[in-house]
Amino acid sequence: MSNKIIGHSKIVMIDEIMNDSKEFSLKERSSIKTIGILKLIDLDNNLALLEYKQTFLYCTIDQFISHLPSKLNAYYQIIGELEKPNFKQQKEIEKRENQGNKINKDWILNSRIHRLVDGIDIDLYKESLIVRRKFEIEQLGSFN
Repeated sequence: MSNKIIGHSKIVMIDEIMNDSKEFSLKERSSIKTIGILKLIDLDNNLALLEYKQTFLYCTIDQFISHLPSKLNAYYQIIGELEKPNFKQQKEIEKRENQGNKINKDWILNSRIHRLVDGIDIDLYKESLIVRRKFEIEQLGSFN
C-alpha cells in the first residue's frame, strides 16, 4: 500500500463520473464522495453496484465483508478512491453492460466508508451541492 497522503474527497455524483467532466479532473486514486442507490451486492467479486439517474458505478466491498451494506434499493453515501478496474472486474462490467445497463467502464470506486442515507431528499442534496460549488468557485477559484 502506498504511503501517499489522500486528500479530501471531492463530492461527485455518479452521472458526473460517467461524463468524466474536465472540471473534476478525475484520475486514478482521486478521493471522492458519491451517493447512489445500492442495486446489487456481488460477493463472488467483492463488488456493489450503485445507481444514480440510470447510470451505474461499481464499488469494491472487500473492506466491508463483516459489515456489508444490508439494504438494497436504498441510498448509500460512499467515500473512496477511483481505480481502474482489473481484468475480472472488467469482465463483470461487460456482462452487466450487455444486459443494457449504462455502467461506468473506466472507474471502480475502492470504498473506504459507506453510510446508509436512506430518506435523504436527493433533489435538495443536489441543489445544495450546486450552491456549495458556486460558493467554492467564488471564494477559492475552483470547487472541491
